[in-house]
Amino acid sequence: MLQRRQQHAARHTFDQVIGTSVPMQQAIASARRFAPTDLNVLITGESGTGKEVFAQAMHNASRRAGRPFVAVNCASFPESLLESELFGYEEGAFTGSRRGGKPGLLEAAHTGTLFLDEIGDMPLPLQTRLLRVLQEREIMRLGATAPVPIDFRVIAATHQPLAELIAEQRFRQDLYYRLNTLRLALPPLRERREDIPAIITPLIANCLARLGSRHPAQALPGELMARIVAYDWPGNVRELENIAERIAVFLLPHASDERIDLGSLQQDCPELFGSRPPAPSAMQPTPSTDQPREKLTQERVDAAMQAADGRAGLAAQMLGVSRSTLWRWMQATR
Repeated sequence: MLQRRQQHAARHTFDQVIGTSVPMQQAIASARRFAPTDLNVLITGESGTGKEVFAQAMHNASRRAGRPFVAVNCASFPESLLESELFGYEEGAFTGSRRGGKPGLLEAAHTGTLFLDEIGDMPLPLQTRLLRVLQEREIMRLGATAPVPIDFRVIAATHQPLAELIAEQRFRQDLYYRLNTLRLALPPLRERREDIPAIITPLIANCLARLGSRHPAQALPGELMARIVAYDWPGNVRELENIAERIAVFLLPHASDERIDLGSLQQDCPELFGSRPPAPSAMQPTPSTDQPREKLTQERVDAAMQAADGRAGLAAQMLGVSRSTLWRWMQATR
């Protein structure tokens, strides 16, 4: 069975993108700047960094908002069917073709945005046809004798190093230049650790709500949140979503004021219990009085700074104080 991802409406907007870290704010600023233009965009980043979320947000912030947003995963199509699915076909074009023919996904994106995910996995013969479409702004259905004019914006995305694929002659250089008009690089979670609590807390809360639990996600033990932040997340947000659901299921039988034994969580989330030492306090919302829940000590500050890779702002969140409070404490103890 053909597995594909096809959407005709974009759900996400920039207001839904979570991230106050410098790398994420830079990506959001670039995407907002690109959105009003009608130029092609190439989004790069590891799997799970939110490439389609940004593509939808740019579509919804463009003059094409409200028009079709068609997402095509180039890696999910069998090569034998990819051409007919993308370009469509006329009646009788091949054995088994639908009576009356069928428009392809490129036609479905007319007046809107075509999102080509995993463009690096598109077979070379289809790359050639796609390049012609982008140059001529028209498509030819299989079995047709006349082209169909089309008007759409292209946003492509990949986690692969396209420059290497070009050197290996697995990706067309001319198609790369056509797609890479504007380039948007998305950071992995490990490069914006300070955003992780704000992402995972609502994920856990939503899962708990679906499961009928009233356990507050904000009441996660400090050591657990520190482990979550310290983990490198090779699968990025997609992996974070899976871990959030595991944690929610683990919390189900616990009362909100019950002390949680993290040792029993290790079987469900072994990824979080690696060799990297976590900071001993939670990354929870800072109290309005800006007073740490526990007295700052050299040992606690050192542990937080180590878990935060020396970033004072992130360490301050882990300690439950503002960055200025941590800075004043560090100055006073020198």
